[in-house]
Amino acid sequence: MTAEQKETINFQLRYWNRLLFTTALLRHRHFDGHILSMQQSGTHWMRYMLGLCMAEVYRQPPPASIQSEVFIGNPRQPPSAAAWPCLVSSHSLPHALMYSRTFCRGFHFPRYLLLVRDIRYALVSHYEKWRDKYRVDFPTYLRGDPWGRLDNLWRCIELQNAYGCLAAAGAVETRILRYEDTLCDPVRALATACDFFRVPATPDIIARAVTASTKEEMAQHSNPCGPGEKVVRLDSRHPFTWYTAEDRAFFQRVCRRHLRHSFGYHYDEWSRDAAAGSPELSGPSA
Repeated sequence: MTAEQKETINFQLRYWNRLLFTTALLRHRHFDGHILSMQQSGTHWMRYMLGLCMAEVYRQPPPASIQSEVFIGNPRQPPSAAAWPCLVSSHSLPHALMYSRTFCRGFHFPRYLLLVRDIRYALVSHYEKWRDKYRVDFPTYLRGDPWGRLDNLWRCIELQNAYGCLAAAGAVETRILRYEDTLCDPVRALATACDFFRVPATPDIIARAVTASTKEEMAQHSNPCGPGEKVVRLDSRHPFTWYTAEDRAFFQRVCRRHLRHSFGYHYDEWSRDAAAGSPELSGPSA
């Protein structure tokens, strides 16, 4: 058995093991909406903007930090107020049963907003955030192991494949938002999220929320959970400079072999603006 064949077997075993035995989304279904996201795909950014909109719509104090769970909680600790839609967020994988229209027809499921990002950018942002914890160089982090616990390339492919299958199956209501599209037009992206979750925010409310959610504003309202954690990425170096020629070859080989849903990203192109249709990708990435 070649190394690539062993790699494929290990990845598929982990992927289907998680799809079949990760039951969090089956158990935590009783919400109005759920943000499912890749790491570093703008989760805190969208949560904060939505929180600001909800605060103004429902006449509440704005979220104290970008980690606030007053308006958007987590599945184990959802918001307790009944005056507005009950929204949560997580990085969970959907269970394979959620691809079945027959199965889902008999149960309540929330609306799922799926946040994705160009994997190459997401990996660099995540590595910068947690490099003190991982204590490995970037090439080691990138390659990782299909069975490893690092949120590396394998995890990103796993999430994009699962979210793509969930959206394509149409068994539950989903909406996809790419980070790059949010960065290019945050007003439109936030309006889409508000409409999807049935938050009646006016255009003025949405515009104010976007203005108050710049990278600099979010950095001032950040409350890191651990030492050395960088919730908002401030490094201006282009992410592609992190990848050596060998890293790029490895990345492309693995994506060609295992990635099933690319969401329009062109992973064979490495020009600075090829990835997401924008020459500048320096917005909030948490």
